[in-house]
Amino acid sequence: MFGLKYRYLIIVALGFYSYINTYFTDFFNHYQVKASTEALILSFILIVFFVWELSRLAELTLKRYFKTPSAVKFLALLFVLSLPLTFISAIAVIAIAGIWYSGYQPTEIQTEIKLTLLLAFRINLFLHCINSITYFFKQLRAKQLEAEELKRAQIQAQLQQIKTQINPHFLFNNLNVLASLIMNKSEEANQFIESFSEVYRYILRNQEKELVSLKDELKVMDLYIFLLKKRFAEAIKFNISFDEHRLENTYIVPATLQILIENAIKHNIASSAKPLCIDIVIENDTMMVRNNYQPKQILEKSSQIGLKSINQQYKIICGKEITVKNQDDYFEITLPVLKVENYEVFNY
Repeated sequence: MFGLKYRYLIIVALGFYSYINTYFTDFFNHYQVKASTEALILSFILIVFFVWELSRLAELTLKRYFKTPSAVKFLALLFVLSLPLTFISAIAVIAIAGIWYSGYQPTEIQTEIKLTLLLAFRINLFLHCINSITYFFKQLRAKQLEAEELKRAQIQAQLQQIKTQINPHFLFNNLNVLASLIMNKSEEANQFIESFSEVYRYILRNQEKELVSLKDELKVMDLYIFLLKKRFAEAIKFNISFDEHRLENTYIVPATLQILIENAIKHNIASSAKPLCIDIVIENDTMMVRNNYQPKQILEKSSQIGLKSINQQYKIICGKEITVKNQDDYFEITLPVLKVENYEVFNY
C-alpha cells in the first residue's frame, strides 16, 4: 500500500481529513492548543507524509534484508520498526510548524508536543492496519488466482485424457472396418482410408487448442459420420440442422461433438431394428445434441469425466455451463457456441 502511485494526493487528503475530524470534536479548544489554523493543517499533512514515507522506506528495507515466510511476523516487525521513526517525525513536525513556522519557544508548546506524539502514533497505527488489510487481500487474491490456474490445468489435463482415450478407440474401431473393406476388395476402401486419415489428422492438429472453428468441426463431422455409417450401417442415423451463414467467427471446445456422439454410442443400443438417432441442432448461440434413449441392458461403467470436462472447460473459457436433460425417451445436451471476432487475440 505504501508504494501507491498517487500516494501524495492521498497523504494530503488524509492529512486535511484528520484536521477536520479533530476540529469538529472541539479537540483544540479543550487542550487550548495555541497554534494557528495554517500551522495545524500543515502539521497534520506533514505527520501523515513522514509516517507514510518512512514506513514505505522501512518496508523496502525489510523486504530486502529480512526474509520470512510469515506475513504476520513481517507486518508486526514493520509496525515496531516504524514506531521510533514516527516519534522522530512528530518531533520534526513540531520543530517545523511550532518553532520555526509559528515562532514559539519549546517551553510554550509542551502540550502540543504530547498531542502531536499521540496523533502521530494513531496515524501510524491506522496506516499500518490499512496496509495489513491490503497485504492480506493481495495474498488472498494471489491464492485465488493460483487455485484458478491449478483448476484450469487440471481440467485441461482431464480433457487431454479424454482425447487420448478417444484416439485409441477411434483407431481400433476404424481399423477393424478398414480391414473388412480391404478383405472384401471393396472400392470404398480408398474412400474410407482418405476420410479416416483426414479425421485423424484433424484430431491431432487441434487437440492442444482451447477452441476450434465450428465450421471446420462440422466439415470434419461429415467425414466422421461417414466412418460411423460404415461401422454401423443403418443402426445409426444423423440429422444435422444449422444455418451456414451464422457460423462465421463461431467456436466450440475441440472434440466436443466427437465425445458426445461416442458417449451416445457407448450407452445406447444401436441396431437395424432399433437405430440410434442423433440430432445436432445449431441455432442462436447454442448447439443441441440429442439422441433417443434406449440404454443397453449391460451398461459400461462410466465416470462421466467427458461431460464434466466439457462443462468445466466452458465454465473457464466463457463462464457458461452445458445443460443436460435425461428423459424417458431421449437424452439431450445443450452447450454454448462462442462468437469470437478475433480468435488470435482471444487465444493470446
